[in-house]
Amino acid sequence: MNILIFGSGAVGRYLTAHLAQVADHTVLISRSNTTQLHETGISVSKNNGKEIVRAQPFVVPSLRKALIKADELGQPFDYILLTTKSYDLPDVIDHLVAYTPQPPPLITMQNGIDIEQLLTQQFGKEKVIAGSLTVPVSYDHQLNIVEERPDRGIVFASPAGTNNHKPVANLFSSAGLNVTTAANHRSLKWSKALTNMIGNATSAIVNRQPGVLYKYKPIFQLEMKMLEEALAVMKKQHIPITDLPGTSVKRLAFGVRWLPRNWFQSILTKRVAKGRGDKMPSFQIDLAAGKEKNEVLYHNGAVYRIGQEVGVPTPVNAALNDILLGIARGERDWDQYSGKPKRLLATVRKHIQQQKTQAKS
Repeated sequence: MNILIFGSGAVGRYLTAHLAQVADHTVLISRSNTTQLHETGISVSKNNGKEIVRAQPFVVPSLRKALIKADELGQPFDYILLTTKSYDLPDVIDHLVAYTPQPPPLITMQNGIDIEQLLTQQFGKEKVIAGSLTVPVSYDHQLNIVEERPDRGIVFASPAGTNNHKPVANLFSSAGLNVTTAANHRSLKWSKALTNMIGNATSAIVNRQPGVLYKYKPIFQLEMKMLEEALAVMKKQHIPITDLPGTSVKRLAFGVRWLPRNWFQSILTKRVAKGRGDKMPSFQIDLAAGKEKNEVLYHNGAVYRIGQEVGVPTPVNAALNDILLGIARGERDWDQYSGKPKRLLATVRKHIQQQKTQAKS
């Protein structure tokens, strides 16, 4: 078994360390810290440091180098695991087309809606396996990987509607991961997106922890409207909600739709604060790093885009997507929103009003 992992962030390293325990060879593409990873290897701390998983994969800077390494090993890749950010996937596809136009099965680990469609359009549904990791992972001060929630896991589904994901599920299970499967890959990715969207865009724009913002009722109400829109788009497409390891997405949806707001605010604020802790969400981390791209495009932006396609209004998702992307691209001043939730609310209202005016004209 020869496995290529394309992307050396925390998720890529976490999965590489586990797969190295069962694969003959693991090759990791790391475009920025190849030498460091080659020298130090990868360490994953599990169960509050009681268990350490270590691996020494082959580390290369590009897909071309990875294919050369496979030739040297005399064994082609059985799977390519894609662990880059969602916004990097188009570039990854370009590299795949250039160097391995008939790739082995591709396993997507990106967060976001309809990510798999980008790959199935190019390589066909049978070549793609949808995956979703619900285990939160992070770096410690030495850039080792820390598994934060051992009660969570990884889910696989088949865009082709076949059983081509079952061998992958067995492989990851043998690597020591908690693995489940889903019958519908769109249900899997939409359900995961709902959990990713909670306290993400608003937290990034206002530059404050989600647990803090959820205590402020107007922001909480904005978040609920955002989730209501996403659920409405799912319903229009007949996409069922699926629970994920350690996360009851069905309960979340029930709370958004039916529970009294004051009661649900108290419940969800506690869970968001406990789940996030002092950490900022991924959208904010990319903003703080000065990246001009942001995964909001594949979450709130995707809800807005698909809502337009199926005839479901999603003005809050549209506003959050546009505001956040505007900050990322330098078109809006982040300082104008940092620590100012009322400014965000005012901009969202203005954005929605502009949309209504454009629709009438």
